[in-house]
Amino acid sequence: MTARFDSCSDALEQAAHLYRDAGDVEGEMRAVGLLGMVHFTYAPLEGAQRIRALLDRVGPREPSMPLVSLYSSLSMNLTVAGRYREALEAAQSATEIARVLGVSGRSPGWRRCAGRRWG
Repeated sequence: MTARFDSCSDALEQAAHLYRDAGDVEGEMRAVGLLGMVHFTYAPLEGAQRIRALLDRVGPREPSMPLVSLYSSLSMNLTVAGRYREALEAAQSATEIARVLGVSGRSPGWRRCAGRRWG
């Protein structure tokens, strides 16, 4: 199982670098969001750190689905790591961006889960 994690992680990290080199921030955000989803099973804090590093580097962005995915992935990693308050904040960011985009019909499951622990 670890071999699959490593190969997926390496491929997604390479994709993120390729997008970054091409100046495609949204592509990089998609790749890092997926990278975070791979990390939440084996190394959630590492995944959260990688996502936060990207968010810090790119700064405030216009609302987009890749940004929703990035915050969702961050929330998942933080939930698995037991950092529920931070997870809830990330989930709220994802939900608010989705709402601005007009794609939030009801509260996603990960937000309900984080809300039960701290809400």
